[in-house]
Amino acid sequence: MHKRSCIKATFLILFGACLLSCAGTGSWGSKINWGDFSLESLPTQQDYPDHEAVILLDDGSLMLDFKETLSRSVLKRHQIIKILNRKGYPYANVTIPYSSSTKIRNIKARTISPDGEIFLLDEKKIYDITLYPDFIFYSDVRAKRFSFPAEDDGCILEMTWEKHIASYSYWDYWQFQYDIPVLISRYSLFTSSKWPVSWRTIGVEAKPEEIYQGSNIKKYKWELHDIEPFVAEEAMPPLDRVVASVLFSPPGIESWDDFASWYHSLIKGRLQPNAETAELAHRLTDPMSSEREKLQHLYEFVRDKIRYVAIEIGIGGYQPHFAHEVQKNRYGDCKDKVILLCALAQAIGMDVRPVIISTAQNGKVDTTVTSHTLFNHVIARAVLPDSSEIWMDATDSYCPFDDLPWYDQNRLVIEIKHDGGKEWLTTPFSIIEKNAISKSWMFQIDSLYNCLAQAEFTYDGNAGLEMRHRLGHLSVRDRTRWLMADLQARFPYMDSIDIVVENIDDLQSPVSIKSTFSWKLPVATAGAVQFNLDDFCQFQLNRLFFESKRHFPIELPFPYTTADVIKVRLPDNLEFSINLRNNFLNESFGDYQLRYFQDERFLKINRHFALRQIDIPAADYDDFRGFLANIAQLDKSFFLVKKPGAVVLP
Repeated sequence: MHKRSCIKATFLILFGACLLSCAGTGSWGSKINWGDFSLESLPTQQDYPDHEAVILLDDGSLMLDFKETLSRSVLKRHQIIKILNRKGYPYANVTIPYSSSTKIRNIKARTISPDGEIFLLDEKKIYDITLYPDFIFYSDVRAKRFSFPAEDDGCILEMTWEKHIASYSYWDYWQFQYDIPVLISRYSLFTSSKWPVSWRTIGVEAKPEEIYQGSNIKKYKWELHDIEPFVAEEAMPPLDRVVASVLFSPPGIESWDDFASWYHSLIKGRLQPNAETAELAHRLTDPMSSEREKLQHLYEFVRDKIRYVAIEIGIGGYQPHFAHEVQKNRYGDCKDKVILLCALAQAIGMDVRPVIISTAQNGKVDTTVTSHTLFNHVIARAVLPDSSEIWMDATDSYCPFDDLPWYDQNRLVIEIKHDGGKEWLTTPFSIIEKNAISKSWMFQIDSLYNCLAQAEFTYDGNAGLEMRHRLGHLSVRDRTRWLMADLQARFPYMDSIDIVVENIDDLQSPVSIKSTFSWKLPVATAGAVQFNLDDFCQFQLNRLFFESKRHFPIELPFPYTTADVIKVRLPDNLEFSINLRNNFLNESFGDYQLRYFQDERFLKINRHFALRQIDIPAADYDDFRGFLANIAQLDKSFFLVKKPGAVVLP
């Protein structure tokens, strides 16, 4: 499965469907006849001083053609964009994706200069390319690509095209809002008056005008005007869960029971073990005595020995390969891995079922509209004889058995039953104490201000998973260089560093990073050197949420705790000057504690932070931002190492 993307630098048209051009072929090169506005009334840079372009018209239609012998749907698009300055030139680059079941026809594009001169797109300069993201090894998704001629400040880009689909299909998504202003966005759906249409708007309140055209055709038309640009925010929900749009259920899928039946039809017969699969399952599990051990060995085989490769051709974006094919090829994507895991388990009499999930990166599922596009991943679930649940995601190579990565946790999911039925479930989530980061520092300073330091960091639970993702793909050399850069950013005067990383591949243990380093302390003229608490802790959350206002809720990855312990030992000729206070904060968002102990030559600081709430409504943004600001202020505490009697000015 894969996830929808959005228009950015290159105008990638993934989800539009649009209306016929209002000018005929013969007049396309000579006439400008827009029904919604005139050339003279168009906005200028003065009207939109902060933007590089404005969408004048985004007009689309989808018609289910009932006159043809074969089922067919036709998408038509008409779009007009005015370029306000050079930053808008990338909108002249257009990519129109299509697949083996669709055809792109009747592409027309023209540039209208500020003085009204028309430059037509040369059909020979429309290129057909392969189009799929890097994480998909092969796909049948292709695209028509072209660039508007003669773009310039103040010019107008206008295009029309058609997409013919070899089936009855509701275009699943229409987007009203983009990161530039939209004057008019209009979407029309022509379908059988006897077919139900299930839809839901996102990020905007908009109801369609419903018009009967004869006894068989019904038209639904959505139209919005003067749509403000979408402004992205840090840690907001996924874009297509918040941007102004309308989402449709596919024809024939009226309920989630229909969805489960459809998906079951795609996998039925593909998760049956053949003789080779059964032989492999027994070879892996026969030495094991318990059901749990057997399932763990099957899971780890699929996770570690089946390479992740996504090949999405036609329905292959949703339908897995046969289990024996995945076993033979030793590669597959998430749904292929789950199918093989189910087949291996079935071969030894265990029941493992596929589970359809929308990961955190894809957004939460709103069940009011039935649509396969709400999901982007497949995992597995088993119930053992003792009634314990085992959730498994064999796609993540660093996910241990009987655990889920943070992006699979606390998600509303659909388990597909063997008879084609379904069950709504919620995936488990790890307690905050499991996602623990620990940082321990020990500094030994001699009489000449030479400092020998030892540091040990550990990352457990989802914090460990993220550190494995960050370091696991790096060579030992690159891993060391990355960690050295992090330490040198804190303490720029370090002379030598020795770093050891442990447990990257031991998924049952926390990731451990140990380092030893030394440096000559940069002593100030007054004979003192300052240690800032923030250099050790490096609290980052407050730096993400600096905006004074917030429109969207905050969705953070997972709750976690951080424990920092700092120890400093001095020689007889040096002493401490402390600017620290014991403090404690406890709010719904989390808690913070700072404690220190000091004698004449030894200082110990304990700092604890816990982030407990990860879904923060926009209405609570000010309080959350204040909570983070208080912690950042407390982390500005410091201590000095100085000569006895030295006077240090504040």
